[in-house]
Amino acid sequence: MSDQKLVGIVLVSHSAAVAASVAELAQGLAGAGGSVPVAPAGGTEGGGLGTSAELIAAAAASVDRGRGWPC
Repeated sequence: MSDQKLVGIVLVSHSAAVAASVAELAQGLAGAGGSVPVAPAGGTEGGGLGTSAELIAAAAASVDRGRGWPC
């Protein structure tokens, strides 16, 4: 897997806590020493319930490894 580019995963939720918990679970289940690029994007910038295009875009940028679509 070292010479292959990985596809990043962004988990979006209306709740930051839910997104973070599911991201942690996904990384744990994936194994591979945490090398799977997973990022949570939950809630709003102010910490409330909802979604934020800015948080989603930042999460996507943080897991971008250049693979993209199509896989």
